[in-house]
Amino acid sequence: SSAGVSASRPLSPSLSRHAMAEKEKGKEGKGIVNFYATLEVDDEADDDVIKKSYRKLVLRWHPDKNPADRNKAEEMIRLINSAYSVLSNPTKREKYDLQRCSVNRKQRGMTPAKPKVSPKMSVPKEFMLQPMGHPEKFLRHDGKKTTVVGRQDIQAKFKEFFETSKFSLWWVPEVNNMCRIRALGSKARNDKRGVSAGLAGGLNLSFRVGADAESEVILTEAEKGKRTENVDFMAKESPEYEGAFRFETACRRGHYLAFLPPCELRVVPLLNEELGRILDFMPLEFSASLKYKDLEEVLRPIAEPKRGTWMPLSALREAPEVANYFKKVMKQDTVWDAEDFAAYFEGHFVDWDYKATTAEVRLRPVEERLGQLLRSSRSTEDVALAVLSAGEELSKLPLSGVLRAIQVMAAAKASAEKKAAKDPPASKQAKKDEGMRLESGEVERMKLLRALPDALSAAVKAIAEETEVPIGHVTVKEIVEAAERLPALVCENPTPDILEHRKEAVKSLVECAVARLEKNKSLTGTPAACSAEELLRLLRLHGAAAHDPALSQLCGHALEKADRSTILQVVHRACTLGCESVAQAAAAVALQGLNKDAPDDMAAAVALLARAGSPVQPLALALLERGPSASAKSLAPAVVVLIEKGAASVVMVPVMECLVAKAPFSDVASDDLLGLALAAAKSPEPFSMAFEPVLGAAADTKLEKWEAADVVRLLLAAVKGKGALTTDTQASLLSAASDVLAPQMGELAAVDLVKLLLAVSGFGASALLESTAKEAVIRLADLSLTHLLLVTQGLAQGLDPTHTCLQQALEFWTSKLKAMAAAQLAAGGPKGVDASRQLTVEQIVKLVVALAPTLQANGADARADCQARGGLGPDLADQCGRGESRPDEVSRAGVQPAGGAGARVVRGEPCGAPRPSGRRRCARRELQALRVAGRPGEAAR
Repeated sequence: SSAGVSASRPLSPSLSRHAMAEKEKGKEGKGIVNFYATLEVDDEADDDVIKKSYRKLVLRWHPDKNPADRNKAEEMIRLINSAYSVLSNPTKREKYDLQRCSVNRKQRGMTPAKPKVSPKMSVPKEFMLQPMGHPEKFLRHDGKKTTVVGRQDIQAKFKEFFETSKFSLWWVPEVNNMCRIRALGSKARNDKRGVSAGLAGGLNLSFRVGADAESEVILTEAEKGKRTENVDFMAKESPEYEGAFRFETACRRGHYLAFLPPCELRVVPLLNEELGRILDFMPLEFSASLKYKDLEEVLRPIAEPKRGTWMPLSALREAPEVANYFKKVMKQDTVWDAEDFAAYFEGHFVDWDYKATTAEVRLRPVEERLGQLLRSSRSTEDVALAVLSAGEELSKLPLSGVLRAIQVMAAAKASAEKKAAKDPPASKQAKKDEGMRLESGEVERMKLLRALPDALSAAVKAIAEETEVPIGHVTVKEIVEAAERLPALVCENPTPDILEHRKEAVKSLVECAVARLEKNKSLTGTPAACSAEELLRLLRLHGAAAHDPALSQLCGHALEKADRSTILQVVHRACTLGCESVAQAAAAVALQGLNKDAPDDMAAAVALLARAGSPVQPLALALLERGPSASAKSLAPAVVVLIEKGAASVVMVPVMECLVAKAPFSDVASDDLLGLALAAAKSPEPFSMAFEPVLGAAADTKLEKWEAADVVRLLLAAVKGKGALTTDTQASLLSAASDVLAPQMGELAAVDLVKLLLAVSGFGASALLESTAKEAVIRLADLSLTHLLLVTQGLAQGLDPTHTCLQQALEFWTSKLKAMAAAQLAAGGPKGVDASRQLTVEQIVKLVVALAPTLQANGADARADCQARGGLGPDLADQCGRGESRPDEVSRAGVQPAGGAGARVVRGEPCGAPRPSGRRRCARRELQALRVAGRPGEAAR
């Protein structure tokens, strides 16, 4: 890409928190960071004092020893490690002290001494370039891009980092102090090899300068002898810092090379001041780069072959590479002792795990290191970078890393959505940019979601294998919070596999929480540290019902210390979820303080506890004792549930009388009115006093907000207690029901229509019965045989025998039975026809009994009589001939099971040769039974 003017400078996603801290430091104008103050030592402190202070601070600020403020502890450890890496290295400390001295002199208003030699003589041939005030940062190139970063800011090996930090100045002939800043090792198009110091070729820092505008800095070619203004700088001694230089563009005076924290290199106008910008750079001999090697880069290759396994500390201390590092870099004849190494490993806990009791150390496995890295991450950029760069180790991520990644990513997504909702973008382009920004973290979130099921499954196994509770272990509260945040990771239009991964991840997190509780209890022997609030949140998660027994045993101790409101919420949630054991455990605790509640609260608690499975008798007695002081609105649901749970009538009858005395029930909920009606219908004898006030209150509501199915259930209950209802109540109830159901009649399900017909037919003729009967007749062809029989019974019960709807039902049955008989003949007998499409003997008898009044009313019509007998007779004979009916059914029907001649006689077939007398008697009894079924009047004679 070519260089260009850019007003905006987006933050690199790979930027570390240390770089962000540097940027904030620059903004506040604090100058160079004071590493001596960080380690709490004097500027003249020797190595022993620095090491001793480092050990003390690492132990004080280790995150596992500061669980209440882990974020602050991790930040302090990072600052302490940064300070120690500089002050423990003689070369780094020397360069740091020089920069710090220059910065301090400037702050005191002192100007540097006039240089005795020109920049051409004082700048090293091969150098690294550091911005003043930032002793850990170096100018570095990556391809054609340039950045200013520290070793801690990016993931790069030692050689890779410093090879791309090597520069030189190519001085332009015949012009004093005009130079080009060349990246050593870089190649131009015609170069056969990378450029070296003092030679032409390679790539140079280039810029594009407009009037009073900034420019980014990249690498471009500049052939020898060719004038290219955008690569030429004028090297000048810094007017503020001794030993530092400034680089002014040769083509436009007043524009300088500048470092803008946290990581950018730009050309800026001198007059456009910006807080934190640095115009002065310190060149360092490139040969000194070897002194910038960290101890980590020496220890890691030694431990890498045995990564994840414990090794004695002596194996590291006695390694030749370690001895050589301390001699050449640290300038010490002896290596650190065990105590110094222990402090180092404690401070670098992300990579190392140290066991002080046995003096053993191990390099953490990649998945464990990733978990530590995520757990110590604070910014979304750090977490996103760690997740994106992770490989298979992401599916083996430790639980602490999983929770941290979920927390940071979910919070970032929620924050971005909240900001977008609060300040919606105005233009289409702004909306597009905002959408891209919201989706920028989607790749990382989806990658994490896909890895979670395997990672959490491994976490459950790891918890089960623990032999002691680890220091700083993950708490149940942290696991629950992560499970609650997990849905926020999913995008707006997720694929089915992502939804499945999310579902499995939540279930696994619940399993982790339960395993953590069980393990803590088994190892410590004390009740699990789980509060009622945590239990309630856990019960709201998908998959909690599968751990009902374990949760009830583990959380009983916590429930005893909780307030009653929370306990009752636990009971309610457990009942809703189907966790019977948890519900009963919580209900047992809540029952102890029942008498301390206000009457209405007590009644509500009784209803809730009864649903949870508490013994109903003590609850009924409590309701009997304090029920008179409770309102009908609170008392009604408690009465309903106690009757449903089988509370003794001797207690519930006085309670029901107490409730009835509070009529009218104008403030009682419709669900409770329905429940009372159903409870009274279930036991009409002791609770008959409830029918009139309850059904009257329901009628007064006009049933406007009732569901059609609930109205049908109410009418079924009302018909059982109609003897206790006044005529006015019956009429108003049927009128209100008709207003609600008549417009919805065509939409009623078949089963509700049948129930409605049976209910309203018990009240006799009414407008609702008429509309229901008409709808039932319309649907006759669509009903099953069982529903047909019930509809016929309902029509016969409520309508006049000569009613049109009943006549239509009779005609339908005639054709139906003839079709059934024809199907049997075609199939070679009843056994060839599906049993679900045939009537049993008992059903036929019920049908005949239901239609008997209609058949009698039609007795003068011989044709109708013949049709009825012709349809009913053969079918009944075939059913009897099959011999499949039970003896009690046949006896109730007055029919003796037999076959052969009797069946043929009914069908009108010839009997053939004379039969034995016993067979004839059987045939006559069959024929007589059919006559009885078809002609009740003749049967009486």
